[in-house]
Amino acid sequence: MIAALVPIVPILLAPLIIVVFVILLPVWFVVIVVLGVLYGLAWPIDKLLAATGASRAAPLTTPLMRALRWVITFGGLTTSMSEPREANDERR
Repeated sequence: MIAALVPIVPILLAPLIIVVFVILLPVWFVVIVVLGVLYGLAWPIDKLLAATGASRAAPLTTPLMRALRWVITFGGLTTSMSEPREANDERR
């Protein structure tokens, strides 16, 4: 009886596969590229501001790197429990 249900499994999984591979994965790649480009643009600005000695509250790259790390780890789902958390991650 279980063998008769096997052809139904791909049909039941088709919506999940379509959502993940057609919608979520391309959006995830686009977000990684956009954040990477913004980080690539902000890094030289931070270095230039640091070289000129301009006073600022925080570097531009800090929130961009935090957002990029969050997106790459699927919202923190793939981070291990043994990794030390940043001081600003206490709000979770």
